[in-house]
Amino acid sequence: KAIAILLISAIFLIEGSLHKYTFTDAVIVATISPGIDDLSIATRFIQQQGYKKSSLWWPVNNTVKNKPIIQLSYEPITIKSLKDEGYQIKLTSTSVPTVHIHGQSKRGLYFGIGKFLRLLNIENHGNYHTNNTRKITISWDKDIVSYPEYSIRGHMISYRSISNTYDAWDIPQMEDYIQDLVAYGTNQIELVAPDGHSDPHFTRSQFDMTLEMATLIAKYDLKVSIWYPLSSLYYEQLITKIEHLDSIFIPSGDPGSLPADKFLQQSYQQSLILRQHFPNAEFWVSCQSFNLKNIESFFHILETTLPQWLTGIVYGP
Repeated sequence: KAIAILLISAIFLIEGSLHKYTFTDAVIVATISPGIDDLSIATRFIQQQGYKKSSLWWPVNNTVKNKPIIQLSYEPITIKSLKDEGYQIKLTSTSVPTVHIHGQSKRGLYFGIGKFLRLLNIENHGNYHTNNTRKITISWDKDIVSYPEYSIRGHMISYRSISNTYDAWDIPQMEDYIQDLVAYGTNQIELVAPDGHSDPHFTRSQFDMTLEMATLIAKYDLKVSIWYPLSSLYYEQLITKIEHLDSIFIPSGDPGSLPADKFLQQSYQQSLILRQHFPNAEFWVSCQSFNLKNIESFFHILETTLPQWLTGIVYGP
């Protein structure tokens, strides 16, 4: 079963070896197949991102016909080089030119939309104050098949007092930022655990923002991770209330000063709490700030016990 969203556009031109398409007066037509998730978020995503680039809004209209089309869809297909988060952007020209953006998954579709938007050209004609006319075009020469090289492409958003940006943002600003990250291929966002510090710029408490951000990140089918030092607050309360969580990362230093054995013991206890609520969530630790004795102790414990609760070791920062 396939889902398609049709983005109707206008003129088809040829400039040398490139085909040039104009999307200034584009219209989005959504066709939803039974049993498949609604693509309203993807529709809104391309509308909002397109507007940010051009100040032009592509409306939804299900009745326009005989126009060039951009078709959006996602489902696994048989393309050897297309992996789970990959996408294909294909152009065909029969009765009307059609650009098909296909994601191997919903996340792949978002990445394909981001690539398409980055290929657009915004042209300004006339005087801005009196007769400014904007034109959206794309020049095309060959189809695109692309997928990520690395499985984790994460970005941290630190809503805390030592930040000079995020601490003053509200949810709409966070979503606008997340859309930008999605458009460039981010598949995981790491939040910072509540530390109890106040900030005059906070739009809500750290605890509440973490809960809302997790829901917002999952809205775009991204992985939700939390950087959670052992000294941070509300661990069990947060794990109990949060709706989406894919991984926890506990650093041994910055902050942290426990010896390796105690650090791993306490981390293990935190992993039990996590898996009670999210059985498939990943659990990561680091060995930063350890001296040589603790480094040797850390790896000796791992080599001799082979802990199944631990997903892996983070190297950094």
